Amino acid sequence: MDEHRFAAIMECATGFFQGCLTGEHREHLHHRYGLTDETISRYRIGYAPLDRNQMVLALFEHGFVGEEMAAAGLVTRTPETTLPLWQGRLMFAYIVDGSPKYLIGRRTDETNDGGKGKYKKQRRGAFSEPIFGLDSVVPGEPVIVTEGITDAIIAQQAGYACVSPVTTKFKEEHAPLVMEACRRAGRVYIIMDSEAGEAGLRGAVSTGMEMVRRGLYPYLGLIPRPEDVDKIDLNDYVREGGRIDDLMNRATYIEDHPLAEAMRVDAVRLAAQQARATAARQRIAARAKPRLGGEGVTDGDMLYALKDRIIASIPPLSALTGVDGHGPHPIYGSTTGSNLSVSGNQWYCWHAGSQGGGGPLEWIAVYELQLIREGEPLRGANFMAALKHAAETYLPDWREQAKRGK
Repeated sequence: MDEHRFAAIMECATGFFQGCLTGEHREHLHHRYGLTDETISRYRIGYAPLDRNQMVLALFEHGFVGEEMAAAGLVTRTPETTLPLWQGRLMFAYIVDGSPKYLIGRRTDETNDGGKGKYKKQRRGAFSEPIFGLDSVVPGEPVIVTEGITDAIIAQQAGYACVSPVTTKFKEEHAPLVMEACRRAGRVYIIMDSEAGEAGLRGAVSTGMEMVRRGLYPYLGLIPRPEDVDKIDLNDYVREGGRIDDLMNRATYIEDHPLAEAMRVDAVRLAAQQARATAARQRIAARAKPRLGGEGVTDGDMLYALKDRIIASIPPLSALTGVDGHGPHPIYGSTTGSNLSVSGNQWYCWHAGSQGGGGPLEWIAVYELQLIREGEPLRGANFMAALKHAAETYLPDWREQAKRGK
């Protein structure tokens, strides 16, 4: 699908969703998110109907075929049917240079499309997800970095430039563009969700420290949260009468926050652990390689020699967890839908006061084998047990590979 055809189908789909937005939906957007009619029109907010044929037929009538709908990431296809990605969701468009480039659906009480998360994003098809709000940045003027799409929209409605990853953290592929936009702007304010589990705070500090590493000097704005409230986001704060100016005036430089120092210490500790583990693997591999096929070689020798290959054979964390970004924990569940963060090959969980994370091997150790709890180091016999489980499951011929020296 070429760029012009993609632009055409996105315009058609977004217009269709806008046409399905009822007065009742508008009232919900007014009261739940504080959005004005002008904002609803400007951001081209719509609604995906429950009828699973309606959007598909509308696109067919405009000359688009099923292959194009699938290539654009708007439908799922089987040999028998072409089904819309969203049913019964409020639809938000990413507007770039005046045109819709991406769509995301917000769950409602009517949602019936099989998606379990609060939001359901357009599939990665011909074109990938852009950065929401990037073209709102004005050179020399302050810019806000916030968490959710309605947080960003209400900030822009209030007159502020605002960008959002539509989760707690920007994708690695987006980081260079976000950093460049922030360099053009004036002061950068990071204002994420305020919640009991501190997921938003950790995401804010993590994002801020990444900016510091890239030569930026962001400030952290903290949303005041009443003791009897589990979570409050920027949209809640503004809708209930809070002033963004007040958050900016009280903001502190990101490196002055205590969590920043704790994260620095954790990063140093993790780097040291990884360096020691790498050195140990190299020593063991050097001893074991010449004799892996000989007498006296243990499973442990072979597992260490193949450690990197075994870990590489484990499916991506998004496949193991069912989460890509921020979402509900597949084992514990979540009342907020946001107690698990998955970014690339790293996960982090907040559960009933317990916090911790790691890579795919730690996931196996914690949730498949129950060898350790979140936050506990994976080492010694537990490490070997998790490594052997991964090898038996995902690299079943590991012993033969080790003996052949491959």
